[in-house]
Amino acid sequence: MNKIGIIDLGTNTFNLIVANKSVNKLDIIFKKKIPVKLGEGGISKGVISKKAYARGLDALSKFKKEITNFKLDRVVGVGTSAIRSAANGQEFLNEIFKKFHLEIDIISGDKEAELIYFGVKNAIHLKKQPILIVDIGGGSTEFIIGNDTEIFWKKSYQIGCARLLEKFNPSDPISINEIMNIEKFFKTELDNLIVQTQNFEITDLIGCSGSFESLHKMLNYNNIEKNNLNKGISFFELDISGYNQIQKMIIESKSIDRKKIKGLIPMRSEMIVMSVIIINFILKNIGIHNIKYSKFSLKEGLLDRILNNNYK
Repeated sequence: MNKIGIIDLGTNTFNLIVANKSVNKLDIIFKKKIPVKLGEGGISKGVISKKAYARGLDALSKFKKEITNFKLDRVVGVGTSAIRSAANGQEFLNEIFKKFHLEIDIISGDKEAELIYFGVKNAIHLKKQPILIVDIGGGSTEFIIGNDTEIFWKKSYQIGCARLLEKFNPSDPISINEIMNIEKFFKTELDNLIVQTQNFEITDLIGCSGSFESLHKMLNYNNIEKNNLNKGISFFELDISGYNQIQKMIIESKSIDRKKIKGLIPMRSEMIVMSVIIINFILKNIGIHNIKYSKFSLKEGLLDRILNNNYK
């Protein structure tokens, strides 16, 4: 059977998935995730730092070995926020092509949001009532309002965790005044989002990617919610009262203590604070009653579009 590879070069993490070609479902047979922190030390300056550059190339060398082993018929790669906003982003992609013969497309925030929607749609059976999809990344955060048939509104904002950390450089643990300062910034930046969620009477939120995955795993390990971690399940309910307990612990703790929390990988010990502040802002300003975590996001959405001949 023919196999296809998808590479997603995120600001925090590089991902590779391998799937069998199937029009009926996403038949994913292999996943590899490497924490790269491509935005570290350069995202606020609009560059990929030398150390991050080297970590990125090292991750691609590992992906190349897997791609060779699987004898893939096609490989499609995309670069997101950190690469598209970096002055040396194209140079980085040229180096990847030169070293590994892998072609990576820089996609816009708008395209990223669209692909996230299709990823989530493959994980969760959406209904007629519009929902809000949120993907908190390292460089950007995507918000999508859609239902089972269409996207009504979408936008990518430059408020990823790595970008926010470099912008606000909070103390450890973060202070109440610092949180209020960040929320004030969100109030201005996300004004249109709040209006759109009111227009569509949003009550359900679906979160995807690293931040929500971390929260799901923390909730699970701490026995606040009892969900089955079965690999065949593509989404999970996130208990709001359980989330409230976790977020309080995250906000009040130091980075060194967060690194000891089961379910939270050390790389996210600083960024998870910013993720929680974003989510808390959403919960405060939008009447959310239910939260789900989708295991599928951009890379699965890209796979879906390719398999349905809706991507070049």
